[in-house]
Amino acid sequence: MLTDDQRWDTLWAMPTVEQELVAHGVTFRNSFVVNSLCCPSRTSLLTGQYSHSTGVYLRPSPHGGFPSFRDSRTIATLLHGAGYTTGLFGKYLNRYGVGARGRALRPARLGPLGGVSRHDAPTTTTG
Repeated sequence: MLTDDQRWDTLWAMPTVEQELVAHGVTFRNSFVVNSLCCPSRTSLLTGQYSHSTGVYLRPSPHGGFPSFRDSRTIATLLHGAGYTTGLFGKYLNRYGVGARGRALRPARLGPLGGVSRHDAPTTTTG
């Protein structure tokens, strides 16, 4: 479980997460990111690569957001390929799920009980 763009002092509002996950997991008390912008940082987290290798090192296109990201090999696709069930909740990258004219794209296929069966199916679309 990984959260992104979450302040260190906000877990007080999520007591179940603190009790059930944080208490049994690993906490990195002194960690760093290679790029503090949202999309470049997320792509580095997903791939383990620096921004110049992911193709995403700015916020707007042509070098920012989902259109710039080559996401065929991420921690999610590798885990999914190894048989793990993976999921993403929230925003993936800017412009993900948005068509050429700014219209929302339909999610990928749905799995059993309506669950997403692909790691990259959007749950919501925000510009």
